Amino acid sequence: MNRMQQSVDSTQAIAESDAVAVERTLAGDRDAYRVLVERHSPNVFRLAYRMTSNRHDAEEVVQEAFLRGYQKLGQFAARSNFGTWVYRIAANYAIDRMRQRQKEESRRQVPRAEKAMGWKTIH
Repeated sequence: MNRMQQSVDSTQAIAESDAVAVERTLAGDRDAYRVLVERHSPNVFRLAYRMTSNRHDAEEVVQEAFLRGYQKLGQFAARSNFGTWVYRIAANYAIDRMRQRQKEESRRQVPRAEKAMGWKTIH
């Protein structure tokens, strides 16, 4: 068997194992979800770190992605890959978080600019 076939077989085995873990989690087995978290956390963390450039924020993104994944697991379409699904949740959360930070920064900047120009801020 060549390396490409081994990789395909490995990916299929993980996807099948993920599907079983999802089914078990939905049946009430919380330890089954832990398996998914442990398996996919490294990839989700790498994505989050690349997006946030900050270890603390990346860890928060990972935690939130898996929490949201757990809460929405009933909506997960088993025909897709769990790893891809939770990866997308993490990416969306990281984007939302960056937008929120930008808004907060711009709000802080406006009062500073107004103060520098001698304007009074009305609240």
